[in-house]
Amino acid sequence: VEGHMEGSSTVDSILEYVLGKSGIVEKPTLHIGRLPELFEKERAKLLQEFKIEGALADQEKISVLPPLPKSFLKLPRTGEESPFGFKIAPEYEAAFQAYLKGDGEQALSLLDQAASGETEPATAWSFSYLRAQVLIMMGRAADAEIEVEKTAELEYRAFGTNLNARSLRGDVRVGLGDYDNATVDFFQVIDALGGWKLPTSYAFALADASQLALRSRAQLRAHVGLAAAFIYKGDYGHAWQWSRAAEDLFEDLFRIIQHPLYHNYVALDPDMVYGRGLNLGILAAARLALTKDSRGSAPISDAAKNYFAALDYTLGQLTVDTFRVRALFDIGDMDAAEPLADEVVRLAAEKGFADLIWQLEAFRGEILLIFD
Repeated sequence: VEGHMEGSSTVDSILEYVLGKSGIVEKPTLHIGRLPELFEKERAKLLQEFKIEGALADQEKISVLPPLPKSFLKLPRTGEESPFGFKIAPEYEAAFQAYLKGDGEQALSLLDQAASGETEPATAWSFSYLRAQVLIMMGRAADAEIEVEKTAELEYRAFGTNLNARSLRGDVRVGLGDYDNATVDFFQVIDALGGWKLPTSYAFALADASQLALRSRAQLRAHVGLAAAFIYKGDYGHAWQWSRAAEDLFEDLFRIIQHPLYHNYVALDPDMVYGRGLNLGILAAARLALTKDSRGSAPISDAAKNYFAALDYTLGQLTVDTFRVRALFDIGDMDAAEPLADEVVRLAAEKGFADLIWQLEAFRGEILLIFD
């Protein structure tokens, strides 16, 4: 049955292609355009539209795929074409490597040097987008909020939309602790995409691959971002629901990437690996808090850390442990929470991740006050 369904989908894809080329049926566009800033009435309507009612979904077993072999992972390499259709600049490759190592200052220095003379919009957008991510990593979310406005303008000039920049702004606002506005940004992205999902079968090479990559990245970031916003608020029920929805999207994506033919059309870029690692970390912490089953959630946490290990991204692994520490504290399991918190703080201090230490110690202080 599965093979038949895939074949049927492929036939539909071929028909769509033929009808579109002949002009019989207008080809659907992937372009979304510029997302506006929302007034209070529009914000309220959007929040109401995405309000989740009713009981929490069943804690079904999660089919955690193992990390993909590194041969599937395409780290930025100078001269290669990115999924967004521009050539990777040498400064971008070097800055990305510095970012993964946690060397924010080096990454910013490289990006600033490169951006000063760059006039091609898509390449300039890539510099600005990564610069905002580096600032978030460094705990400089206020600076990232300024940068992401530039990212939005460059994205519009390059691709005719600000969809990814709006999703990234949601991440920035999570970093600022502005969870309500972050939620609005993420909901706006999901609303703009409507019921769109990444195609899971392809009859021909993609004519608009960059727009497909833009949509997919923005959609995944919005779902994971919502899960992160809710878990930082201590709302494990909604964190579970959004991370579970994100995992459905990731399962489709990774199935395509591992397909013997379709993997040629969709590249596994580092943002996808990072996003799935973060999402599984949230999923594990939410499951732990909701079920109080430490043993059952541990394999999901381990899988999350393995995704970050594939990137050699230490901060991601420590972030997963931080989610777990918070969940352990929230269910009152101090015996497990305290030693793990101490280990995270020690490793974060060694790597210079001051913002992560501050977050964890602040939360630990709140818990100790409650129990005192």
